[in-house]
Amino acid sequence: KKAGASVEMSERKKELLKIAPKLPFDIDLYHWEDEKLPTPTMLPVNCEGSRFWSAGTSEDITEIPVPGGSSALRTRVIEFSGEFVPVRKACRVPLPSGKLCPRKDRIKCPFHGLIVDRDDKGNIVNEEDKRKIASQSTKPVIPEWQDPKLLAELKATTGIDLKMPEKGKGKEG
Repeated sequence: KKAGASVEMSERKKELLKIAPKLPFDIDLYHWEDEKLPTPTMLPVNCEGSRFWSAGTSEDITEIPVPGGSSALRTRVIEFSGEFVPVRKACRVPLPSGKLCPRKDRIKCPFHGLIVDRDDKGNIVNEEDKRKIASQSTKPVIPEWQDPKLLAELKATTGIDLKMPEKGKGKEG
């Protein structure tokens, strides 16, 4: 039965790879392992006048190496466009060891959920926060991309079932 499931998954994977978008590499990944990468150069701009009026030839123009050399082609710069918000609170959920969780995040601890005000023993101070956390733990966590309505709509338009198989189900015997 496992062989049939793996064949089904490989067929599904092939179908998904056919329709998956293909993106070109950026310049840094294109030259990542290039051992003998020549230093890039740039041509200077003559600010004294246009080439029409000057008597200079293309041999008179000297190329200037790009600052940073060939390592500039292997570097990716990603600028942060948001506004920096400093971290003000620690998670402070009581741990099995008796200590409090020291993790500092802005909104949510990845291990314990929403970060709220707590006292020295790790108890929640605000009653409204207690209700929020109690309601948060009772809801089943389903990611947005696994919304049943969305998946049904995608299956109707593309013909491909994108529902993730449930773990532990389907085993017999």
